[in-house]
Amino acid sequence: MSETSPSPANTLHWHAIGQSHQSLGRTVTDRLRELIVAGEFEPGLRLIADDLAEEFEVSRGMVREALLVLATEGFVEIEPRRGTRVAIFSGKQADDLFEIRKSLEGLVAALAAQRRTEEQLADLRSAVEQGMRTAQSGNLNELPLLNTRFHNLLATAAGNEFLVETLHRLSKIIEWVYARRIIQRSTQSWEEHFQIVTAIADHDPERAMLAAHDHITRAWVAYQSPAS
Repeated sequence: MSETSPSPANTLHWHAIGQSHQSLGRTVTDRLRELIVAGEFEPGLRLIADDLAEEFEVSRGMVREALLVLATEGFVEIEPRRGTRVAIFSGKQADDLFEIRKSLEGLVAALAAQRRTEEQLADLRSAVEQGMRTAQSGNLNELPLLNTRFHNLLATAAGNEFLVETLHRLSKIIEWVYARRIIQRSTQSWEEHFQIVTAIADHDPERAMLAAHDHITRAWVAYQSPAS
């Protein structure tokens, strides 16, 4: 298990966040989350606020605040006298996430089949086409974000603000989990997305729900399988 923060040479395009024009607190939080989701900061890695503050050219207090936010989101673990580490996603946590995703995504797909507009359907089809092209081209690093976009479009098409907000809060954790089995399921996952959209296009909520349930179940099984 790593004990120190990685050097800038091993991370995603490090640059001085202190020079950014965005809200510094949000920028620091977003950057750390991005590095975790992308696997640049691996589970168990110790995160040292002083080192991160120096690399980002921001205050130590700002880094600590960002780490607190990420702790509430489940990306890092803060232990008294032991410091802060990137969270290790347990099997129980994964099961809990997939369990709730199966119910939520099934409901989302069914509602989208009833409520989607032609514009939303076009966006979903475009997202699937882009995802399939990207998977077939082997650009796997782009797929987690495309997967998040697809599921966000689905939630929007469902027309339920509470569902949209709930899935938005889970989206980055889902993206993190998705990345773990991206090689095994890159093309298959987008073929399943295609089946969901086909049912939505046909205004068939039952078939859309079943397709979504099948998609999440297959992702769940892949996550539990040993990495090849």
